[in-house]
Amino acid sequence: MCKWFATARRADAYLAVGVHQPFYLAYQEVPNRELLAKYGALCAGQMAVWQSSAGLPLPARRQAGNTHGNRPGKPRIGIVSAHVREHSVWTALVRGWVEGLAAANDLHIFHLGAMQDAETELARRRAARFEAGPRAFDAWARVIHEAQLDLLL
Repeated sequence: MCKWFATARRADAYLAVGVHQPFYLAYQEVPNRELLAKYGALCAGQMAVWQSSAGLPLPARRQAGNTHGNRPGKPRIGIVSAHVREHSVWTALVRGWVEGLAAANDLHIFHLGAMQDAETELARRRAARFEAGPRAFDAWARVIHEAQLDLLL
C-alpha cells in the first residue's frame, strides 16, 4: 500500500485515510508496533498533502509557559471525538481526558457526533471552548486549525 501511494500520487488520496482502520491488529498475539507505525506514517503523509493544498500550515511552536502571541497562559489542548456522549469510547478514554486535563489546561473540545446527552453537557461545562454540530471535513479542519492548539487528541 505504501508503494502504491508513493507511485500513484493521487490528489484525493486523503479520502482513504480512516475509511478502514487496522483495529483487529491489537488482537493478534504478535507485536504490531512497526506495522502500525508504517500505517500511521502513510496516513500522516496523505493528510499532510491535503493540509498543504488546503492552505492550513502547521501552527508555529510556542515557548513553554506562553500561549500564542507570547502571553503567559495554560497549554491549549484539543480533544476531537464523535463520542462526547454516553458511549464506550467516552467512558473508557475521552471522559478521563476531559476530567484530567480541564483544570490545568485551556481545553477545547470538538464534538463531531450528532447525539448529545448529559455527558455532552458535562464536557461542555469543563471546556474553555466547546464546538459541536454537523460540519464538512474541511470545515472541521479549519475550526480546529484556527484554535492554534499545542496538543490535539
